[in-house]
Amino acid sequence: MSAQTIYITGVGKWVRAFESQMDTKFGERFHVTIMPDEASKVVLKSSGSRVKARDDEEGTWFKFSRDNKKEFNGKMEMLGPPQVLAADGKTPFDKVIGNGSKLTVKLTVYDSQYGKGTRLEASRVDEHVPYEQGDASEYPF
Repeated sequence: MSAQTIYITGVGKWVRAFESQMDTKFGERFHVTIMPDEASKVVLKSSGSRVKARDDEEGTWFKFSRDNKKEFNGKMEMLGPPQVLAADGKTPFDKVIGNGSKLTVKLTVYDSQYGKGTRLEASRVDEHVPYEQGDASEYPF
């Protein structure tokens, strides 16, 4: 089966979508943690994605990531950060995204040797909540 594109809508948390925010703890990676709405949970489940749900007092969350660079067929390729757009879906968005922002994320679900892989491609900021500096120990994923 070939890759499919899906869209998940929900509330975002711990968004690292820009070059200056790249997570380097376990490689160079961008990511979005999202609590999807009910319709998006159905889409995600039907896609076959292996991304695991994590629960906390607020609800069920899924973390989607994108490597900055990745090896394909023995060749290293730069993927770069995911595209981030404003609510109109056309204008680039460049503000830091705070917890509680409403997002729509574009994902690619693809076949891999381990099952269905999922890669973050883009995010649309439907309702922006400004970022507030917090304690790094609050980051659970």
